[in-house]
Amino acid sequence: MYKPVRYSKATMEVRTSDYLMSLYAAGAQDVRVVMRQNNASGAIVWTGYATPNIYDMGFAYERNTIQLELVDALSTLQYYPYERSVGSVVSFLDIINKCLIKANAYSYFYFSTNTQKASSGTAELLSKIYIAESNFFDEKNDSSETDADVAWTYKEVLEEICKYMGVTAIAVGDSVYFVDADAVGAAVHTYYKYAVGAPSGTQATAGSLRTIVASDFSRANSSISLSQIYNKVRVKDSLYDFDHVIPEVFQEGLVSNITATDQSGSFERLIYPSDPSHSWTLTVMVTTQEGRQLKVLAEDRAGTKYKNYARYLANSRYKLYQYMSGTNGLEEVTNYEANYTDSVSKIGAYLIRISTNGVSEYSQEPANISFNDFICIRWNTYDPVTGQGRADITSDDRYPMIETDDDSQMDAFFGGDNAYIILQGKVRCLAELCGFRPNNVRVQDKSHNNFGDRM
Repeated sequence: MYKPVRYSKATMEVRTSDYLMSLYAAGAQDVRVVMRQNNASGAIVWTGYATPNIYDMGFAYERNTIQLELVDALSTLQYYPYERSVGSVVSFLDIINKCLIKANAYSYFYFSTNTQKASSGTAELLSKIYIAESNFFDEKNDSSETDADVAWTYKEVLEEICKYMGVTAIAVGDSVYFVDADAVGAAVHTYYKYAVGAPSGTQATAGSLRTIVASDFSRANSSISLSQIYNKVRVKDSLYDFDHVIPEVFQEGLVSNITATDQSGSFERLIYPSDPSHSWTLTVMVTTQEGRQLKVLAEDRAGTKYKNYARYLANSRYKLYQYMSGTNGLEEVTNYEANYTDSVSKIGAYLIRISTNGVSEYSQEPANISFNDFICIRWNTYDPVTGQGRADITSDDRYPMIETDDDSQMDAFFGGDNAYIILQGKVRCLAELCGFRPNNVRVQDKSHNNFGDRM
């Protein structure tokens, strides 16, 4: 009754005079089987797959009977290793959807509302519980092993989710019911119904399909047996270290190029207004070399030339803020693209990938172009565009710089949205990244945690 998943199987007999070679199944999901009611509705009663097998067929009669062994679609999950999503933390709803999509047979699933954070609650819970997918991968013994080598199967993952939630998964027709046996015993038949793959569900009622009575059973030489009963349970934890609680800021697959295509022109920038020797001239243009990026031709007052490339990026799992002065003080601006002028005139944060290359002439191409990734954060009190001063906002909670883009995922680790993320690394002057390094600007290692309490 309390098994995490109940699987089913069937035997199908086919009487035929032909060779049904198409029924040979080499893979777990090669031959799909659907049993329907023999009436106008044609409702699905059972669905699954033929097991990988070879059948024997005689030649003695014109028509012969062959037998095929079938298993429900949930049973096939044992043959597929779990695949990690992009990112490290997913909801229980995401995991169940992934398992049922892999089963490739079901349209809906129902999950009991009996498990709640509050005793009187009926809220949808699956999308609010998060877990790191690293829990479903064993430790690798050497660097040659891949995720597939150490992954649990989808069957094992689904069973663990059911154990944690105290439910039993049962396939009925083209749906899967996650049943709480205690709730059924107490006549609680409230569920959340989800379309497989959907991000949310609706509340529904699913009553008992049939009340089983003694007259439903009739068999000769029957016996009653009692299963093993345990009064002591020992739980053994296997703990793994997490390399990343949140995704890397520049993680491939999450970042996209948002470099604007309208940037062109020449600019003169002063590091210190009182010292004209600390200035340089930039010619900025857009190039499609290696994807959309800025080409920056920089020259300082001493005549030293640089040919640099820059790309502005966005990460789908992070939100970066930018601000400009408005009628009511600093106001947030929304940038779907970014260029050089944005990054030197607006307070806020940008993701920038930069290649700095010294050249003797602008016609010369750098021998080796390599990019470095930077989080560009501007909060200085001097605006090089307007020449006016402005306030330091680093201690103002109203102006966050960087936030994770899914707060609910952070709840699973930090217990709320008031946790700090500490950025640690080298601090570089923006002028230096453009090719010019004043003598009194030092590169130093520092840790900063004053970017606002919602980073």
